Amino acid sequence: MPPDADGYPGDADLRRIASWSNDEPHERMAYARSCWQYGDMDGWWTEEQAVDDMGHSAVRYRLATAGRKGNESVISALRVDRIFWMMHWQSSHRGGLYVFVIKLAVAEAPEVQDEP
Repeated sequence: MPPDADGYPGDADLRRIASWSNDEPHERMAYARSCWQYGDMDGWWTEEQAVDDMGHSAVRYRLATAGRKGNESVISALRVDRIFWMMHWQSSHRGGLYVFVIKLAVAEAPEVQDEP
């Protein structure tokens, strides 16, 4: 659900983010984005193709809270699941920037052509 008029996600939304299955990390992030205030504005939430530490195709999520309490609540909900946090959190930066890298499943990864 989108944040309320004051920019806060509901308690039910935060519980859902916190308890999401670790088998669906991209779906969890998509739901978290729907709760993110200004998630559709450039720079507040970005997703880009990346390569994880093991060389697998991945998505890099860059989330900027800009100190918005509702967005900080979403980050706190993600942090509740320690397995998710340990597997996907890459870095945090002053000013409320959080970076996550999540491997793409084989079915989601772009097809790589062998060289002739």
